[in-house]
Amino acid sequence: MKSSLPGCAGLIVLPFAILITGVVAYAGLHELGSLLGLQWENESGLSVTLLIICYIIVLIFGMKLYDLMRSSMEKKAADTDAPYRHMIRTHCTAVRAVEFEGDPDGDYPAGFLVELSNRRVLSLSGYYLEELTLYDTDPGVNVPSRFPNTDFVVWRHREKGYVISIDCLGTYLPPQKLFTLEERRMDSEVDWPADGQVLNDGFENVIGHLTRPKA
Repeated sequence: MKSSLPGCAGLIVLPFAILITGVVAYAGLHELGSLLGLQWENESGLSVTLLIICYIIVLIFGMKLYDLMRSSMEKKAADTDAPYRHMIRTHCTAVRAVEFEGDPDGDYPAGFLVELSNRRVLSLSGYYLEELTLYDTDPGVNVPSRFPNTDFVVWRHREKGYVISIDCLGTYLPPQKLFTLEERRMDSEVDWPADGQVLNDGFENVIGHLTRPKA
């Protein structure tokens, strides 16, 4: 939203600027006339003429100043919005989630399946999850998990569609289950959903397709 402060400031300052400029010009001309021994026959007409001239001068400079201020504010707003121009924002409300353990080689990365309020299933497994999940930076310092979350925003690349980051807005939603590597299906017959992919097959059906049957 663009600010209207430059316009408001101009409307407030302009009358005072005209008045001050007119008074200074009027006094200056009177002082010059006194030094030169000149007498003004029609001082009221002179005052009106000076005010008109001052009004034109101040108006020109005021318009230039307003244009400069507006250009500066528009540039600042454009610089602020620039990082978000290539991203798409998607708001999500989570109902439940499960977590999957990743393999050391990275062929099957760790991640989550999140059931959304519209019954669709969102698959997330990107690097951005590292700063949102539980980890210890120093001995005795515990950073609580923020994801899965009841309410979050997914930022995607506008053209390529991949997930860039996640903003957690709600409360932590503990995963219902952690599926270990032994429980994951990692055979050639299973196509694991990509990071950020949305599935319409139902939460239980997706989990059943991606995990090994119970013995």
